[in-house]
Amino acid sequence: MSERETSELREQFIAVLGHDLRNPLASIAAGTRMLTKVASREAAGEILGLIQKSVARMSALIDNVLDFARGRLGSGIALKRSPQSLQPRSWIT
Repeated sequence: MSERETSELREQFIAVLGHDLRNPLASIAAGTRMLTKVASREAAGEILGLIQKSVARMSALIDNVLDFARGRLGSGIALKRSPQSLQPRSWIT
């Protein structure tokens, strides 16, 4: 197997991994939303908050993996070009 074929196989694996992780992540997210509605203990609410933050971080990581795979396997990442000012912005008004 050539280096190029190995690289392409690795990137295909990353793409499949990203897609396959989405389903269980969606189930976890839905379950935490349901538990949040019925949880009555303060500690349970704190734990659910931590779980939801973890789900958000995992989702962002998966999005990054899929963006990388799309950029490497597909036709690249699409850009929408438009004229922009290069002058520094003043944040104090």
